Amino acid sequence: MEFIEFWRRVERAHRVQTYFLIWWLPFSMGVLLLMAETLERIPQWAFFVLFWAWPVVGMLLALRLTCLVCPQCGKRAFAHPRFRLSDAVCTHCGLRRSESSSRPS
Repeated sequence: MEFIEFWRRVERAHRVQTYFLIWWLPFSMGVLLLMAETLERIPQWAFFVLFWAWPVVGMLLALRLTCLVCPQCGKRAFAHPRFRLSDAVCTHCGLRRSESSSRPS
């Protein structure tokens, strides 16, 4: 069960990070348009907080994904956060998703 749970965590972290990156631009543009209409009521520092919070959150999500530990070798499974989920493989031992689903629990 450990392998299945690991890949579920990888899928979830990858999905959250991908959705975050996809929706970053439309959300930011919407907030900027809203702020342009109500600029007199919103302090200027709010724009900078919003502008810099998104990359920080994105980096934290990427760090969370790269810090996942492989259940087979016990080392960090991924060297970088951007990869195709179908091609995901442990950097150290080569554990693949297809291999772990056929392992006995």
